[in-house]
Amino acid sequence: MIVEIGSWKGKSTSWLGYGSKHGSKVEVFAIDPHVGSPEHVRKLGSKINTFDEFTKNIHTAGVEDLVHPLVMSSEQAANQFLQPVEFIFIDGAHEYASVKLDFDLWFPKVIENGVMAFHD
Repeated sequence: MIVEIGSWKGKSTSWLGYGSKHGSKVEVFAIDPHVGSPEHVRKLGSKINTFDEFTKNIHTAGVEDLVHPLVMSSEQAANQFLQPVEFIFIDGAHEYASVKLDFDLWFPKVIENGVMAFHD
């Protein structure tokens, strides 16, 4: 199974789903609270909602059958997620402490010979 932390509006999620659909057809769990990143909140002065655009983009990509959005923080999802992870793409909050927390929470869930990839 594939896990993505930080889905934003679904562009990378669509590609993960597309690759899975044309490969082994494993589920993609897309984790994001859909309120914008801390950078966006600082810049705009408020939270934003990206879930509707995310859902539209996943539908347009034709991968809604494989993508399962988890509208929550990475930490909340990690505490509930019991399945083994084959591939994880970490692209949530970009501050060092947040990335390290994502690594610490999710690394134990990655199977032997699994892959962790990071953005930013």
